[in-house]
Amino acid sequence: MDHATARAAARSPLFAKIVAIDGALIAKSLDKGRIITEADGARGCVGLLVEGAVDAYSVAADGRRTNLATLGPGDAFGICSLYADAPMPTVLRCRTACRAAFVSKSRLRALMGRDAELAARYACLCNEKIAFLIRRIEELTVSNGADKVLFYLRAHADRTGKAALPGTRDEWARRLGMSRTALFREIDRLKKEGVVFSRGRDLYVSDRSGTPCAPRARHEPPRTHCL
Repeated sequence: MDHATARAAARSPLFAKIVAIDGALIAKSLDKGRIITEADGARGCVGLLVEGAVDAYSVAADGRRTNLATLGPGDAFGICSLYADAPMPTVLRCRTACRAAFVSKSRLRALMGRDAELAARYACLCNEKIAFLIRRIEELTVSNGADKVLFYLRAHADRTGKAALPGTRDEWARRLGMSRTALFREIDRLKKEGVVFSRGRDLYVSDRSGTPCAPRARHEPPRTHCL
């Protein structure tokens, strides 16, 4: 296992303590814009992102894609289909040039069969995945644009009210399922209402008196994602 793969494995709550994983992970380079497919070994493997960033999308019947999360080094994918024969309906697209390491699902299942702690960590990560996806469904089903922006800001605010935003405003708009123009319009509306204010490029969420809101419980993307 090379140093970059070892660092990524050490950051993963699933792979970090698997001594027997050394030698089982096969690294592969992936170009920017590439869709991770069965040709990369993804169908029969669990992947570990070593370098770069990968966007995870769900695809609606009309072909519209919704960004669910962005994976970074140490994130794993293919976990939720570990015991499923059919591929999961999630699209993984390389946002940047990437390196990923793959281990066969049969090998990982065998390791879990011999390691109760590993099986428990896997179950915990699946539970986190369920909680995260429920949160994303809540975000995506909010119909009013201003409410959708406010919901996101409150869910990702720290104790000062500062919201953690996903990269650029374009990325944030895609995550919310709205246009960039609509996003800026709703931000301006919330600022006029006194619910949101900015400091430089940072956005803060507050109540109508200008006091920073207590943050809602945060649901970060779990460090496992499925194809």
